[in-house]
Amino acid sequence: MWILAPTDALGDDWLCVNTALTQPRAEPLAPGQDTRHLSDASLMLPAAWVAWHRVNLPPNSHRHLHTVVAHALEDQLLQDLPDVHLTLPAQAQAQARQGQALWCAVIEVQRLNTLLAALAQRGLHPRSIVPELWPEAGSHRVHWLQGPE
Repeated sequence: MWILAPTDALGDDWLCVNTALTQPRAEPLAPGQDTRHLSDASLMLPAAWVAWHRVNLPPNSHRHLHTVVAHALEDQLLQDLPDVHLTLPAQAQAQARQGQALWCAVIEVQRLNTLLAALAQRGLHPRSIVPELWPEAGSHRVHWLQGPE
């Protein structure tokens, strides 16, 4: 199951996609709707909300990975570090150990908190949060066009 966030954090156009169906379809997630069937759902963030930055890591930087990435991005970001949430890929530790480059997802903390608060008001606590699009070729992708059809 997927919960698709509205492009406007305060909007009411939440969608739910049941991926267990043969033909998955999006259905509106109305306020007050029973959401028990969504207890194991993942939240998908709109692509426009996530900024991707490529970070070159020095070898053996895995011990202080988050600090190294934050320092490397400090000049690239147009915001102060406490105002953004940085997310690294699952294989980041291994990449940092070898001194490889990796992609870091950046989202505004206030926007993310607003979104999670709106979900909590609906009784939803997603098991994971994923971006709509990834920058690397070969990664898993979901392309979704939100529209009336």
